[in-house]
Amino acid sequence: MFEAYLNIPLTTPVYMSQPSYWEEGDGEDLVCLLKHSIYGLHQAGKDWYEYLSGILKRLGLKQCLSEPCVFVQEGLLIGMYVDDLVLVGNDQEISKFTIHLDSEIKIKDMGEEFNMMEENVSSTPYMLGDTLYDLVRDSSFDQNIYRKAIGCLLYIATYTRPDISFAVGKRSKFCNNPSQGNRKNVKRVMRYLKYTSDLKLTYSGLGSGVEVFGDADWANDKNDSNSIGGYVVKMGGGPVCERQETAAGSHINGGN
Repeated sequence: MFEAYLNIPLTTPVYMSQPSYWEEGDGEDLVCLLKHSIYGLHQAGKDWYEYLSGILKRLGLKQCLSEPCVFVQEGLLIGMYVDDLVLVGNDQEISKFTIHLDSEIKIKDMGEEFNMMEENVSSTPYMLGDTLYDLVRDSSFDQNIYRKAIGCLLYIATYTRPDISFAVGKRSKFCNNPSQGNRKNVKRVMRYLKYTSDLKLTYSGLGSGVEVFGDADWANDKNDSNSIGGYVVKMGGGPVCERQETAAGSHINGGN
């Protein structure tokens, strides 16, 4: 959302060596005096947190006592994560806040980057039997946009949505030469996220014992004839999701 650290005025003098190819004078005896913070300074993260916290408080938000990175006011909740802000609330309050914040600091709204608001939803992130490799012969698609979409999906899969890990992993194989068909398949994952945006994993701690659920196919992947197997383990009411992939026809030899 921000070019965060570059906005912070320094409170103490900081010097750095001259960047390569930008030396002036004799070079060895001259250094640069920083006017603003940069990424890599030891104090940059702390200074940025205090700087942004001050702005949010001036805009009327109250800091949560139990979680200092959460700020609230009526109709609006804001979560701070390094240089990102996540806004939760009604459209009117969010719009009002972003206008006020933009007057304080340069911001970038990432909420509509891939224009998915008007797209239909999908009940699954991946269609059985997708012929991914055939799509390479389709017309090409912008590589930078495709890579950015894959990067966003991998981030989501790692932190909150392990259910899309398999589908995103398959799509990520085509970052160097994406086609329009590959783009369509990536949008399917996004449409699935839109369809399931209200679902979540829960950890209640009320479960008893260990429960295991598993499923597998046999060479249903038309691209490489691999069999896909997966399982979910629940311990104490909380799920742990995993999956495994083996080539069709492979077998495990027993030990002697």
